[in-house]
Amino acid sequence: MTKQTFPALKIRARLLLQILIGGICALLLWEFLFRNVDTVWDSVKTLPPFYMDIDALSEQTAAYAKDLDLPDHEISIDVDNPGDAEAYLPFYELCDKYTGLSFYSVDDGLYRFGFAPRVLTDLDSNAYFWRAVDSISLNSVWYAIELLSLRSDLYHDEFTVVFRNGAATAFVSNYRVILFGCLYLFGAAMLSAALFFGIVLHYINSRIRSILILHEEAALMASGDLSHTVPDVGQDEIGELGCGLDSLRTALLENIRQEEAARDSNRDLIAALSHDLRTPLTILNGYLEVLKLESAAPAARGDYLGRCLQKTAEIKELTDRMFEYALVYEVNETPEFTELPAAFLRQCLLENLDFIRLAGFRTDISSLPENAVLHGDLTMLRRIFNNLFSNILKYGDKKTAVSLCASVNDGSVCIRLSNAVRPDADDAAGNHIGLKSAQKMAALHHGTLQYDRCGELFVVSLSLPAA
Repeated sequence: MTKQTFPALKIRARLLLQILIGGICALLLWEFLFRNVDTVWDSVKTLPPFYMDIDALSEQTAAYAKDLDLPDHEISIDVDNPGDAEAYLPFYELCDKYTGLSFYSVDDGLYRFGFAPRVLTDLDSNAYFWRAVDSISLNSVWYAIELLSLRSDLYHDEFTVVFRNGAATAFVSNYRVILFGCLYLFGAAMLSAALFFGIVLHYINSRIRSILILHEEAALMASGDLSHTVPDVGQDEIGELGCGLDSLRTALLENIRQEEAARDSNRDLIAALSHDLRTPLTILNGYLEVLKLESAAPAARGDYLGRCLQKTAEIKELTDRMFEYALVYEVNETPEFTELPAAFLRQCLLENLDFIRLAGFRTDISSLPENAVLHGDLTMLRRIFNNLFSNILKYGDKKTAVSLCASVNDGSVCIRLSNAVRPDADDAAGNHIGLKSAQKMAALHHGTLQYDRCGELFVVSLSLPAA
C-alpha cells in the first residue's frame, strides 16, 4: 500500500490542513519578498523602465535654458493654459510621467519654477469617481513605498543649468520607484496567491485523479473485466471506496468462478448419469420385452424379474445421486420446522438399522435418546439418515459391526455412526455428494455434520439442536 502523508486524516481534514499549509507558505513567501525588496530594486533600477539617464536630461535642459531667461521670482506654470510661461513648456516635455524638474536660483537659492511628476498630479478633474479611485490608489502607493522602505529613492539627482541672465540649480525627482513598487507589490501578491492555490489545488487535483481512476475501474468492471486489480488511491474516503470496489470485484470474480465450477460439475454429472442410465434402461427394456413375449422358460422368469429389480435399483440409485447433487447447489431451500419427539428419532434410526441388517450387516447400538425433542423438518431429517445409511450399504464392510451411539448433551442431540470400509471401496467411491447433501441439510437445522476416515474406519458425527 502506498504510504500517505497524512494516513489518519479524512478528506475534509486533509483539505483544511492543505489550506493551512498553503496559507503559511504564502505568508512566508510574502515576508521573504518584503525583506528582500531593496535587493531586487538595486538589481532592476538600472534597467528600463526604471532607469533614467540623468546626463542626457542635463544636456537637453541646458540646450533649452541657454535661450531663456530665468524668472526673477517664483512663477506657477499651468500646462493646459501656460500664457506668458509657454516658453518654459519644453522643460515639461522633457519629463515623463514619473519625472519631476524644479529650478532654484543659484544667487539666492529661491524656487523659480518647476513641474511635478505627472504620476502625482495627472488626475481627471471631470470625473469624481475616477479621481477618488486615483486618490485611494495614490495613498496606497505612498503607503507601499513607505512600507517597502524605498522613500529614499524618490529623489534622484541635481545639476546646474545656465540661463541667459544667470545660473540655476535643477533638482530632478525620479518617481520610477512608484512604478517598481506597484509592480513589485502586485507580483509579490500574485506569487503568494499562486503558491497558496497551487498547494491547495494540487491536493484537490490528486483527489480528482483518484476519482477518475475509480471511474475507469468501475467502467472496466461494468464491461465484464474483473481480472484488473483496482489500484490503491489513498487511505481517505476515496481510498476506502477503492478498497470496497476491489473487494466487490474479488467477490464477483469468486462467485462467477464458483458458478462456473458448479455449472461444469453439474454438466459433467448429468452427462455421466445420462450415460449410466442408458445402460440399465436398455437392459431392463430387454428383459421386460422377453417377459412380455413369454418366450422365456418359467424357471428363468424369476431370474429375469430379479434382474429387472436389480436394474430398477441401479436406476433409483443414479437418480438419487442426481437429486442429491441438485440439493447441494440449491440455495433457496428452506426447512419447515416442527417439534419432533424422541420417538421419531428412534424410529428413523431403527428403520435404517433394520434395513442394513436385511442387507447382511451387523449392528451395535450403544444408546438411543429417550426424552429429546427436536425442532426440525421431518422430511429433511429422514433424508439425512437415509444418506448416511446408504453410504454404509455402498461402501461398508459386513465383516465389522456398524456402531451407533445417540445421546443428548448440552441441549444438542449427538449421533455417532461408524462402520468399516470395504477394501475395494476406494475404487467405487464417488464424490461424497450424499454426505455433502446431508451436511447442507444439517446446517439448515443449525447443526453440524462431520465425517472422517481413520484407517479402515469411517466415522460420522451428527449434532442437532434440541428444542
